[in-house]
Amino acid sequence: MKRKWLAFYLANWYAFAVAGVMMSLQHPDGSWLAALPWTTWGTELGLALAGGDAASGGACWLLMGASLALAGVAGSLVASLRWLAALDDAQSVRTQRQAANAPSGERAAAFGDSAREAASLVEDPRLRSLIEQLNRRLG
Repeated sequence: MKRKWLAFYLANWYAFAVAGVMMSLQHPDGSWLAALPWTTWGTELGLALAGGDAASGGACWLLMGASLALAGVAGSLVASLRWLAALDDAQSVRTQRQAANAPSGERAAAFGDSAREAASLVEDPRLRSLIEQLNRRLG
């Protein structure tokens, strides 16, 4: 499933890049790209939202393109951070499993003084026999 999402993600960015290249390579006779409000589209949209003049179609297209680009960058950052967090979680689980499977001597060496004292209490045969007696009596 992850490969499908990666392919979808890469296809979208490829289409975005191709669209940008195709728009920049317009026919010399075409003037639609030059007619877009590149320098005033933010002001034009602000005035339209404030109740002034209606925004042109070009300003709306530029807003949509900028919004999609920002959403793509934000989505990339979120996906990257989630992927790094998943890797970190997997690594911490792996480390915990290795620590649990390590011999008791190595486990005691990995912890502090209070942890060593607690481990020695659990491994104490008198305490272990007391626990077994309690288990037998209580069922």
